[in-house]
Amino acid sequence: MPLLNKKPIGRREVPPNVKLTDKVYYLEASNEIFTTYDEFFERMIQLNSTLFSCEFTGKTGLTYFEALDSEKQAMKALGNFPPQLEQSVLFLVRNYLCRGRFEDLLNDVSLFMKDRYFLDEECFYIDGSQRIPVRVTGVRLIRDWAPENTSSKEPQIPPPEIFRYALEFLEGHTHPDSYSGPDIDEHAVFDHTCLHRARSVASKPKLKLFLKNSCVVRKERYDIK
Repeated sequence: MPLLNKKPIGRREVPPNVKLTDKVYYLEASNEIFTTYDEFFERMIQLNSTLFSCEFTGKTGLTYFEALDSEKQAMKALGNFPPQLEQSVLFLVRNYLCRGRFEDLLNDVSLFMKDRYFLDEECFYIDGSQRIPVRVTGVRLIRDWAPENTSSKEPQIPPPEIFRYALEFLEGHTHPDSYSGPDIDEHAVFDHTCLHRARSVASKPKLKLFLKNSCVVRKERYDIK
């Protein structure tokens, strides 16, 4: 629902004394009925003014109709966000990031995802000029790691170089180091340099939309809803 002054626009109820034989004015855009033309015209002027904002993106300076279209596009983008990434991203937000500004949170998550991959995520294995579809089936650290400064407000996250991944090769492709049996983490031998995530999968605008609709400020920091 488009927002007016940061609140959902109130829909006018049909007056209880309206009869079936009374002349009324129906506004299809807002699904409202008015008993006078002046009220109908006033609402039309309001809906066409740039006073509205998109509930999902926060974009302002929109007409009611532009805000509706923005929300439809936002819902479509949210529906395209990979479900395999949702839980991992939210786990990262809750347990490793402590940000009070949304832009800082977005930058942290985007930076983490740049060279790191998540369990069950589908991405590509790079073999020369060929991109082979794979699924991450295991993740491990090849050496112990501890944050250097535990009092820092900056995120303390292991560098991408110490992660190794076990992969399942998809669509009939094979690899001698592919493994799907027990103790799979012991067979995580691929590093991040041979993997690639398509930009469209978790682009920054799409990630921004997902975080904006999945997180709230709680105790001066962003947390998951």
